[in-house]
Amino acid sequence: MKPQTPDSVKARLRRTWPAFFARYGNLTAIQVAAIPPILDGTNTLLFSATASGKTEAAVVPLIERLFFTRQAKVRANSSCPNSLDVLFICPTRALTRDLYERLAAPLDELRISLAMKTGDTAGISYQSPPSFLITTPESTDSMLTRAPRIFTQLRAIVLDEIHLFDNGPRGDHLLCILKRIEHIRRYYQEQNEIPKIPLQRIALSATVPDPKGLAERYLREEQGAAENSQPEAGNQDELIDDESSRLIRQRSSVLPSEISPSGLSETRDKSFLARYTQIERDDSASTEQDDEPPYQIVSVAGQRELDAIIEPMNDLFDLAMHMNHRARDPVEARKSLVFCNTRNEVEETAAFLRRRLDYNAAVFVHYSNLDGVLRQEVEADFAAAPVAVCVCTSTLELGIDIGSIDDVVLIGAPPTLTSFLQRIGRAGRRTSITRVLCLSRSRLEELRFESLIALAHENRLALAPPTYHFRASVLVQQIFSILKQSPTGAIRRPDLRRVAPDTLSDQDLSRIFQNLGRQKYLKGGRIGEWRPGPMLDELLDAHEIYSNIGSDPLAYQIVDAFSGRTIAQTERLHMEGDTLLLGGRTLEVVWRDRNRIGVARHESSELATEVRFATAPFALSLEVSQGIARYLGLQPSQMVMLRQEGSTRLYHFWGAVYGELLASILRAQLYPESSHGPSEAGGNEELQWPVAYDELSIRLPQPFLQLPMLNSRTAFRQLRALVSRVEPHLSLGRFHSLLPPGLAHETAVAICDFPRFTMLYESATIVTPWPELRERLAYMG
Repeated sequence: MKPQTPDSVKARLRRTWPAFFARYGNLTAIQVAAIPPILDGTNTLLFSATASGKTEAAVVPLIERLFFTRQAKVRANSSCPNSLDVLFICPTRALTRDLYERLAAPLDELRISLAMKTGDTAGISYQSPPSFLITTPESTDSMLTRAPRIFTQLRAIVLDEIHLFDNGPRGDHLLCILKRIEHIRRYYQEQNEIPKIPLQRIALSATVPDPKGLAERYLREEQGAAENSQPEAGNQDELIDDESSRLIRQRSSVLPSEISPSGLSETRDKSFLARYTQIERDDSASTEQDDEPPYQIVSVAGQRELDAIIEPMNDLFDLAMHMNHRARDPVEARKSLVFCNTRNEVEETAAFLRRRLDYNAAVFVHYSNLDGVLRQEVEADFAAAPVAVCVCTSTLELGIDIGSIDDVVLIGAPPTLTSFLQRIGRAGRRTSITRVLCLSRSRLEELRFESLIALAHENRLALAPPTYHFRASVLVQQIFSILKQSPTGAIRRPDLRRVAPDTLSDQDLSRIFQNLGRQKYLKGGRIGEWRPGPMLDELLDAHEIYSNIGSDPLAYQIVDAFSGRTIAQTERLHMEGDTLLLGGRTLEVVWRDRNRIGVARHESSELATEVRFATAPFALSLEVSQGIARYLGLQPSQMVMLRQEGSTRLYHFWGAVYGELLASILRAQLYPESSHGPSEAGGNEELQWPVAYDELSIRLPQPFLQLPMLNSRTAFRQLRALVSRVEPHLSLGRFHSLLPPGLAHETAVAICDFPRFTMLYESATIVTPWPELRERLAYMG
């Protein structure tokens, strides 16, 4: 293949070059590499550094192809009504709005209609839709329920920041949405007897730990659709192709039916484990044998210099001191982002900084529970302010245009390497250096930062990418969505079969329906039909069926007492007369009506109660734990056995979840007679079983030279017993509690990825710490 050059690529952009690139005069590396395959119609995964031009690398060739399509229609004397041609899906509403503002001018110059659709914007015209639509997965789902025909002539779909979706509830939601869109398009093409036109898929990311696996999930169109399929919102009974049904039955092994959360018999445990690991091997083999995938992966390396400093933080006075110092030479920070890990920390930090900064800076807050219009005002005001601080959560990790950022401050280590890279990537976008202040509140948090910085310098995204597993709770949400879409007001099992993965059997799907019926979210209709029940009616009235993330879908709304404008959501009820700290300001509750809480400004000097939000816990991950081990000078497979007075510490560096599992397995295999912890054993250290001491180590009654040979059956049973405790760390989806108990349990077990744990266990070696390592471990406490 002839190598591409900027000039050769420019020559192919006859229509779009002036509007998008004329003011720059050149192309970035990712644009030179990615534009040709996209122009050729290839499904493409692009990943390169933040601010490298990925958006234009995807959008421009798609628009260029759109002109060819329109010309072909004109030459064929075909009518060319308005149709949705390109769907651009973003992870956040703020990024959707930011991209809309970036693309509005060039697309207007090219006379390509553009619109955005989120929960914060007005609706679009379904009779005369825009040619290019920017939206979110949740709004896409909403459009599927209201006007599925809008997708009949869709030509391309772009998935932005795909790593934020993948291997989580929103990623599984996206996969279901893609299947529904493909079904709508296929039916339209069959009914109108037109040739099948493939839906071009593009995915963008700055960080991808498993490029091939991600491309297989999102860029490969499934071929299992039945002939003569009925429309997505049709009112006729629907059938499953016999051969597809046979294959589904054959592949229903991963999640067996009727499994008790309390565990299985030894025979069934062994059977489940054998089938589970066999499918892992079969899937891997089939991927390796595919020599010519229907997609292309385009990667361009490159990153800015990282200037990261770690400082201890005992309280918010330390934060103010460091920010006052960095406002002077050499950093001269005029615009700073301060990242917190919870919304409650954001409120507390912003209120403190308003009183304690030595320089005159406007202080803003930004997090997901704040109303969308309020977040837009914050973004605009922060971008316009000459000197400002914005205290935020992960909502500002992405590429929202908030102006040039001089400095990023991290209060506590973020939960993952991906999140760390996103946050530090906000600083110094117009310079060659990224300045970051990392504030640690403990020695373990300091080690987390050391690990993240080392991994960022090495540009390592994952030491051992986890195996992908579909979250069955997403199918609960899809049932609600398909019901809302159906003109008959009913859903049948074949409707769900179209979006469900083959790893779930028809019997599993039936159990989901039956469990929702028992909980009164569904009720029976005609034979084989399910209709909305009273509990679902409440969700439908609140428009809470389109999202797979978040907590209680019927949370309390905090609104302005006089205008009724929504300010935020909270899971906690507040009574009249309460004073609240929200947005860094004091508010008073003046009225309450069902789930709405009216508040007004309050100037009292008394200490206000902070609005507390439900916070999903996060645990130390395997990748960050292994990064800590590397920082300490250990190899990935090495553990450290450290003798202490009265006990022994085994540093495993496997993270919180696998550390808990390791402790349970050692307890079962080495100390089966011990069934009580130290406090229950009357302080007798001889009876103490191994327990998880912290996220990096476990405590043992005595040392040993190597791990005992793993009994897979015993280990798997320990995982099944442990999983209920670690479920909050697994990102199982908003509706996980509505799954049948057995299926919910097995989904959590699968996501724990037992084969990955087995690989770690069987390759582990135990070493005795050398003097320098002993000192570092002692410093950790």
